[in-house]
Amino acid sequence: MSLAHSTFTRSRGWAANHWNARFRLEAENKRLRQEVALLDEEIRIKDSRMLRVPAHERPRYSPIERLAILELRAVRGWSLTQTADRRLVKTATVSSWMQRLNERGPLAIVQRLKALCPSLGNVKIAQLLCRAGLHLGTTTVC
Repeated sequence: MSLAHSTFTRSRGWAANHWNARFRLEAENKRLRQEVALLDEEIRIKDSRMLRVPAHERPRYSPIERLAILELRAVRGWSLTQTADRRLVKTATVSSWMQRLNERGPLAIVQRLKALCPSLGNVKIAQLLCRAGLHLGTTTVC
């Protein structure tokens, strides 16, 4: 595996520094595809280990991790079931996290949106929240 890694690194090295932008982009694309494949393998190994641990003995997610999971769910467009399956929890658990999310109020949502999507302006955030059913003025978003 080490030999394969060094071969890939060497063969992509010349393309990454090539004068032609097409070669550079192709090398970057291949590197990113390999990175995704390696991350998928890491996740598969972790999940197979966690599935052998009984559910009641698995570590619990902290509130910050729960919020990150719910944000990832929203960005990916996952359903409750998909989120639960990917995080190795029950659907009812994800549902209870969603209910607790509303306890913090709309300003917490605005702050998280600004942190996650800094390129969005106040007007765009207000429009986005309006589509989601939360009506805030652009001055409130500031």
